[in-house]
Amino acid sequence: MVIGKPVSLRRITTDRYGRTVGELFVGGMNVQQAMVASRHAEIFWKYASQCFWTR
Repeated sequence: MVIGKPVSLRRITTDRYGRTVGELFVGGMNVQQAMVASRHAEIFWKYASQCFWTR
């Protein structure tokens, strides 16, 4: 889905260790949303409120 393609990141926040928490996009497609839709990933509901598309 992302190999060899330009990607962009929308930073949401940083976690308690200073790591970036964000959403990954390829050609305008939200990679996390596509992975959930194709059942290759699941939503971790504890933090889902940070992404508007999980509501």
